[in-house]
Amino acid sequence: MLTLYFCLEESPPVLRYWHSCPRIGDLVALNELGGSLTPLRVYDVVWEGDHDPSVSIYLHHAKIEHPPRIGERRGAERERDGVAHGVGPGSPMMRRRWK
Repeated sequence: MLTLYFCLEESPPVLRYWHSCPRIGDLVALNELGGSLTPLRVYDVVWEGDHDPSVSIYLHHAKIEHPPRIGERRGAERERDGVAHGVGPGSPMMRRRWK
């Protein structure tokens, strides 16, 4: 079992005993450092010792980019194409007017 020290900026290190070590780029959530509301990304891993290794894991706040929702994406495409709020040359409202 590995001894892991999770280090975030000025916070004191958080000690954990795990069977595996997170990799650089992995997301981590620790209750002592904000829990799942503030995901942290691993940016450096330092192994120390041979027989009973301890591992220092350096973290920073992760910026989570969510993909746009389907409605938001369609709205942006309509505005880009000059069709806002469903009124335009291809919309059902305009087709009714031209018939």
